[in-house]
Amino acid sequence: MKGCRRIITWSSLLTLISFHSAIAAETLDQLIAAAKKEPEFTFIAGAQTFGGQKTLSLLEAAFNKKFGLNAKIRFAAGPEMNAMAARVITELKSGTKASTDIYHGSQSHLALLHKEKALEKVNYSGIFPWITKEMEIFPSEGLLIFTSLRGIIYNSKLIPKDKAPKSYEDLVDPKLSPTWAGKMAIPPASLAASFPSPPTWAARRNRCGSGRRRARRWLR
Repeated sequence: MKGCRRIITWSSLLTLISFHSAIAAETLDQLIAAAKKEPEFTFIAGAQTFGGQKTLSLLEAAFNKKFGLNAKIRFAAGPEMNAMAARVITELKSGTKASTDIYHGSQSHLALLHKEKALEKVNYSGIFPWITKEMEIFPSEGLLIFTSLRGIIYNSKLIPKDKAPKSYEDLVDPKLSPTWAGKMAIPPASLAASFPSPPTWAARRNRCGSGRRRARRWLR
């Protein structure tokens, strides 16, 4: 599982929620023809997702220009990734129409939605020439749109290079940690979806067989 790698990575994914009718289009032309019958689609996400409404308006214009459409992206600022995934699953189980047509989240959220069978199956790499099979997460259920590295920033004037933390485990190493004990800053829980903090990292490792024991020691 990708979340078990020692390298700290963070993937952002886009998926289509499955409560809508199955997408039967087999070619890009068929998909565009079907899209012309849809005047708008709904996207609920954090207020600053993709830069917020201003950037989404630019994306909407570029989207319509590329595919010859006149569709409206109805963006509504909503809960962060965890809460939005929970909402989608609750809606699915209750038989309610999904409140969003598109879901934006990380690999851990996608895994949960996959488990609950909440995602639309789309032959992304077969329909779109610029999408490769490697970009599909859980084939036909989600797309990897970017992956970024996350790490630890330290003040080189206060911490020598040979004593600087090289992993999250180093943060609690008794031989190293006295240097920065009580002087660390991490993102608040509300930003954990976008900027994974050490506790978030540890919680994910706890779900991975090889790292479970180490993660539990770290959390203690």
